[in-house]
Amino acid sequence: MMGEFETLLHSSLSTAGADVIRGQYIGFVSDTLAHIGIISPLTVWIVLRDWPLWLFWVGAALILFKEFYFDMPNGGYAPLVIFDSIWDFATWFFGFFVTWCALMDNVGRRHDA
Repeated sequence: MMGEFETLLHSSLSTAGADVIRGQYIGFVSDTLAHIGIISPLTVWIVLRDWPLWLFWVGAALILFKEFYFDMPNGGYAPLVIFDSIWDFATWFFGFFVTWCALMDNVGRRHDA
């Protein structure tokens, strides 16, 4: 069980994963969609429960902490792992704002009707 938990502290592009993902476009796409998929339900909770936006920034700080203190060091600061960390953070932002905009558009349409 501990070995499986430890995989959360490594970049998906570090160690053995780099050889697999580097040659496969679908690996990059699935990793991107996974990060968007992680933040989307959290965004729904923030919007529908009318929680404060500072929770988003707490989440952003946690993502940065994970990338800087686990993924990049465990990946040996390889350029590909650094790019992956930047991409993970960017897709997290993207997923939040796409979900936020979709929910806000839907809320606006319900009030107009």
